Amino acid sequence: MLRTCKLLLTTIVALGLSTSLATTALAQGKGKPGKGGGGSTLPPVRYQVQFWTIPGAIYIGQVSDTNSFGQTVGSFEYDRDGDGRSDTLRAYLYDPDVDPAYRVDLNLIVAGIPGGWEIRNATAINEVGQIAGYIAPATSTLGSPTLLQAVMIDLAQNPPQLYAVPDGTFTTYSIAGGINDWGDLIATYQNADGSWGYYIYNFEPAAGIIEPYDLGISASGSSRPKINNLRQVVGRVGDWDGFRMSWSGGTEFFTGLNIAAINHRGNFCGRAIVSLRGNKFSEMPFLYSASLETHNVGSYTANDVNESLDFITVYTLYHRTLGALNILDMLDPADPDSVIVRTGPAMYIYCMNDRDSVTNFPRLAGQHGGVGVTLTPVSVP
Repeated sequence: MLRTCKLLLTTIVALGLSTSLATTALAQGKGKPGKGGGGSTLPPVRYQVQFWTIPGAIYIGQVSDTNSFGQTVGSFEYDRDGDGRSDTLRAYLYDPDVDPAYRVDLNLIVAGIPGGWEIRNATAINEVGQIAGYIAPATSTLGSPTLLQAVMIDLAQNPPQLYAVPDGTFTTYSIAGGINDWGDLIATYQNADGSWGYYIYNFEPAAGIIEPYDLGISASGSSRPKINNLRQVVGRVGDWDGFRMSWSGGTEFFTGLNIAAINHRGNFCGRAIVSLRGNKFSEMPFLYSASLETHNVGSYTANDVNESLDFITVYTLYHRTLGALNILDMLDPADPDSVIVRTGPAMYIYCMNDRDSVTNFPRLAGQHGGVGVTLTPVSVP
């Protein structure tokens, strides 16, 4: 049975936005977002910087997801004709255990890519080395291709093998979002009439999904849905209307929430529209656990959430115990690469994993000046 509940964001007074906003005061940096802070007492943990790129890459396009092994996936701008300018997007895999300084173009190592196509983007990676992504015609440029096909790439095979979702009977445009540790892949697809929907597929016969399972929910075309190990799905039905669906029963709709990520406990995060006094509105990062929490931490969106209910924005790590921490303040001053980050272009963090057992902090991944960056926590005296 479909259970629908509407979450209407209540008016929040401008100077006292909510008690949840005040809880971030501990350890919150006071400087300009992305350029350092100061005046805060920091925990005895610092982040060491690791830059990474791919030979011939023009620019890191997306840093989409990372797992507990530090394997990170996304897309990069690629120079197809050798003129030094970006022509298209291609998907990459970064594996620090293989090479901490370089990632690899998935098109160079994956078998089973259909002729005339290339892997355009890798959108998620799970703990068993399965990558969700999509392919496009090899002639596609930086613009929007007219054909896209959702795929799964299995790194456990040698060479890694690509499998296309068998959705050709109803769509020619499908974009993979997330993939859980059971191999359930969630995708957004477009119908012939221009409308959008979501489906789930699993390539393992034992999963019992012999064809794409349509969720029966209208989708936002720009939504990148996510799925956790409980088979809970989050996405958007409109620009500011999110949903959470559970296969065990029930769908919830959340007006005013743009959902970005979900953890394996069912907690999710993203961007919320918050009403202020009069007719004014603001956008803030939110975390939804038992209820909605908005946090005024200097950025608009919470990009990722882990099992400890930490979340990240492009500039801030919100540690559930310690509150909001400016990421630049947390860089290890003994690491010479931290100076490059502090004095160079802004660094943007997009994903993280769970806390490690030594520092009780997560590893972070993003980009800096067009190259990838991984931040690893280390204990300090």
